[in-house]
Amino acid sequence: MPEAYIEQLERSDEITKQRLLYGNFDYDDTPGKLFRWDEIADLFTANVEPSNTVYITCDVARLGEDKTIIIVWKGLNGFDVRTYQ
Repeated sequence: MPEAYIEQLERSDEITKQRLLYGNFDYDDTPGKLFRWDEIADLFTANVEPSNTVYITCDVARLGEDKTIIIVWKGLNGFDVRTYQ
């Protein structure tokens, strides 16, 4: 690529830079999104501090073949998973 084009892309907004300079065509950082692309990509490299906080999550089944799943967590580690038909 011509150096002038690369310099122009480096001065562009983050979405244009990610897509055209780095080839990351899935990059989208629209303000209305639930999660920013950078945050999703960071899931694979982020260091998370251990936590002793215990909590429960539940995915409630409603109709059909769906199952209810309850998970007990300590920090970000799910240690007790219960599944109900």
